[in-house]
Amino acid sequence: MSRIFPLPVRHDHPHHHRRQGHSVPQLPLLLLLLLALTFVSVPSGAVRFVLRDTTPVCFVEEVDDATRVVSGEYTRTGANTNVPATIIVSDPSGNEISNSPLAPGAHAFTAPVSNGMVGPYLICVQVAQRGWVAPQTGSDAIVLDFNADQSSRTAVKPEVPVTRQRIDGMEVFTFRDFGGQQKDMLRPAEYIHGVEKALNILDTLVEETKDEIDHLMGRFARMRRTSESTYTRIWAFGILTATVMIGVTWLQFRFLKSTLRHKKLV
Repeated sequence: MSRIFPLPVRHDHPHHHRRQGHSVPQLPLLLLLLLALTFVSVPSGAVRFVLRDTTPVCFVEEVDDATRVVSGEYTRTGANTNVPATIIVSDPSGNEISNSPLAPGAHAFTAPVSNGMVGPYLICVQVAQRGWVAPQTGSDAIVLDFNADQSSRTAVKPEVPVTRQRIDGMEVFTFRDFGGQQKDMLRPAEYIHGVEKALNILDTLVEETKDEIDHLMGRFARMRRTSESTYTRIWAFGILTATVMIGVTWLQFRFLKSTLRHKKLV
């Protein structure tokens, strides 16, 4: 179960739009509401907050033994997209387990649940720029829409009165009250086992390919050594043949010369 409470409770919060002691004309207000509904569409199940200063807005996620991650989705709008803001997740002991920037646009965030650590996990959204305050006009404020369940956009559920509690003087309400539910965004163990099996098969194929390449390189090296040895023998045989031919020719000339001298022909 997810519980959300602002720190502290602000009267300009979208869920605190009724004020006592003020008389507001009904007709202009209805016209403004109709125009806002015409041009602005907020998904069903979304909870909207407006950050005007560094006061954090916190969510309490009740985690049981079956929960593996704390997750959520948000959409950041507003003119101040360059103002740094963060989402901090803390376990029941107060230890920070996740700290991620609050990026403009629609995004999702996850934080792993500590082993054996069940109970309320605190998720806080806060402007990181020290001393930042939005102008009173509201145009430069940071607007956040949190949505815990996409199915609430297509299935309209009847509104149920929410019994809100107060913890340490702060008002508490739940994502469940707005049609949300906890979603595990991690892959199941069977998927991880399948990936591990595919990686093992790929590793085997790589090893076989490596062995085949080593075998081909060995054969190429042997063929190269054989070719070099053959070329060496051919050169040696050619030189020896030329030497023998030159020697035989020289001996033939000597024999012919001695024969001619012996017969006194020369």
